[in-house]
Amino acid sequence: MKIVYISHRYPAVTGTFIYNEVMGLKEEGLNIQVYSFTKPSILNLTPEMKEAIKETIYFPFILNPKFIFAQIYFLFSKSFEYIGLFITVSFARHQQYTNVEIIFHNLI
Repeated sequence: MKIVYISHRYPAVTGTFIYNEVMGLKEEGLNIQVYSFTKPSILNLTPEMKEAIKETIYFPFILNPKFIFAQIYFLFSKSFEYIGLFITVSFARHQQYTNVEIIFHNLI
């Protein structure tokens, strides 16, 4: 089983708890992959965090064939769960479906 983390910015000095969690799970032998929307500035990172950059996949994930395949796969193989998760995330953020940008953000 692979565990995937999706983060706005990874690794980040302000998010050391996420970094520590990922590193702890890797030390336990779990298969962890981190995806991040933004590459951090390396100025404030520790040498260990700079190493984590090499293992992190940075978006634009929309163009990533693996990401696209995964979305199509889960949409058709787990349709109810996939759509249910989308609805749950959208309502959890207390946002309406009228804004296309919000819908796109939630889908991602």
